[in-house]
Amino acid sequence: PRPLKPLRLLRLLKLPRLPKLPRLPRLLKLPRLLRLPSNSVKRYGSGSQGPDLKSPGRSHRLVRAFLFLASESPGLTSMSISVRDARTHQGDRQWIESVYRDYLADLAPLNTGIFPVLSEIGHREPDQSTRWFADPAAHLLTVLHEQRPAGFAMVTPGAIVSAQSTATRADYRMAEFFIARPYRRRGVGRRAVRLVLDRFSGQWEIVEYLRNPGAVGFWRTVLTDYTAGQYNERVANGEVRQTFRSGSGKRPA
Repeated sequence: PRPLKPLRLLRLLKLPRLPKLPRLPRLLKLPRLLRLPSNSVKRYGSGSQGPDLKSPGRSHRLVRAFLFLASESPGLTSMSISVRDARTHQGDRQWIESVYRDYLADLAPLNTGIFPVLSEIGHREPDQSTRWFADPAAHLLTVLHEQRPAGFAMVTPGAIVSAQSTATRADYRMAEFFIARPYRRRGVGRRAVRLVLDRFSGQWEIVEYLRNPGAVGFWRTVLTDYTAGQYNERVANGEVRQTFRSGSGKRPA
């Protein structure tokens, strides 16, 4: 028989989408689940004989292998992502206040000057959240992963957007967007953005600081997928601005 390679094993599992494999130390547990020699993973692709998956217990071992890979790779399992109005659910405000310091820590390296230093003025998280929740024009949303808070977003009325020789007003602007650290790099943010954009159909503007390549890369990736690349982008004064239309009539703004 031909040597069995890791990618071939994934094809045998008939996964709908190729996931990101677990790190090698965890992948080395796979032979034990398949009841293979401990050096099986190391031999893959070396030209030696691969394991025999045609034995009577093949189906049982494949199921065990799938469960292992699913537990180690969040992308293999389906997850429930939703958004809700943070003002109408008890406990959402307390959760947002509890992660506010992490939110500030993400902004600190940017030195935007928007937020004062906490050590100089004391604890001001409740003051900021009070302004957020008191703003009648702002839509404050809680991002949920499996019905548990995982992040938040704040949508505000847009400002005037210049597009070539004309000036139009965006309907919405993503004023704040934050995903808690345990839920990052798991697709939670990308799916949450889609839900928010579909919830508020209209003309959008999103702004990132050019010196924050992580944010710029995230929004470019998300908007390329959401609009099929049909969005406008301008870079000026150290800011990256994307404009587009959400909802059924998706097109550049």
